[in-house]
Amino acid sequence: MVSTPSQPPRQNPLFPLLSLFHPTSDDRPDPPSGIEVLETTLFRLQCFQNPYGHEKFLLFTEPGMPNVESILRKIYELYADFVMKNPFYQLEMPIRCERFERGVERWVKGVNMR
Repeated sequence: MVSTPSQPPRQNPLFPLLSLFHPTSDDRPDPPSGIEVLETTLFRLQCFQNPYGHEKFLLFTEPGMPNVESILRKIYELYADFVMKNPFYQLEMPIRCERFERGVERWVKGVNMR
């Protein structure tokens, strides 16, 4: 958020939409599944939650794009390999891991070449 003394902070316009994917109750024994897909005529927003319910991966695509779930699973695999095994990464912080970014970029380029 950006703010100055004369202006209130500006909120990212996607926050209300993305908050739909955040559970409202953390006192449940099983992680809630929540919304998995939000599809409009303009876009599709797919959510993949890791098996432990801690991380969520969101992907904006065109409506009707095939194999979105497998794309998100692959991104999660790369995240598990490069981010979670990085001793300097702190949970709940933005992901700044060059190996993860290169891995996703390389994988996406490979998919686009097929």
